[in-house]
Amino acid sequence: MNELLSVDNLQAGYGDHPVVRDLCLQVHAGEVVALLGPNGAGKSTTLLTLAGDLSPIAGVVRMFGADSTDPLHRRARRGMALVTEERSVLMGLTVAENLRLGRCDVARAIALFPELERLMNRRCGLLSGGEQQIVTLARAIAREPRLLLADELSLGLAPLVVRRLLETVRQAADEDGIGALLVEQHVSQVLRIADRAYVMDRGRIVFSGDPADVARHIGTTGMSSSHGAQQ
Repeated sequence: MNELLSVDNLQAGYGDHPVVRDLCLQVHAGEVVALLGPNGAGKSTTLLTLAGDLSPIAGVVRMFGADSTDPLHRRARRGMALVTEERSVLMGLTVAENLRLGRCDVARAIALFPELERLMNRRCGLLSGGEQQIVTLARAIAREPRLLLADELSLGLAPLVVRRLLETVRQAADEDGIGALLVEQHVSQVLRIADRAYVMDRGRIVFSGDPADVARHIGTTGMSSSHGAQQ
């Protein structure tokens, strides 16, 4: 399989104080990988470090086959897309303007989310939270990235919207070969569409495997509810 992201013995945190220790993971083309764990486990710190928003304290991050120390904007130019837990749409602009400003394929965005077509002339500030996140994800995927990193894509959204977003990530992996690493609070939903998952606790990977094995592990450690693995 084509390896898009490989992380070896990563230490990450703030200043000289590591929050994440000895972390190893991989993401391949066409693969959806979930990163789960309780509050404070270090999931968001991990994702921001992999995206280039934070500098690692130690360890190696390889992206697209080469060691990467590039900042976020350079990784984005090489084919990485980052969706943060904060809505990234420009509220005063319409959906169409947000998509064009994101330099994405608007036709592809509408193909991914046909419901956007009726919203194209509506300002994003008038959309629901779910609709705003649909615009955010559509814009990210329609840029045709090779690797998608998403931090709490479903934060605060209704289960039906969560399902819609996650199924679109799965579709993009299957149809376009995108590799995706998802930090996600809706454990059962993300395991339904993931190929593999890692479980973090106190800054370390404590378990990894296929969705069925991870679901059993989480069930035995008291993290089985849909919100049990929040950042």
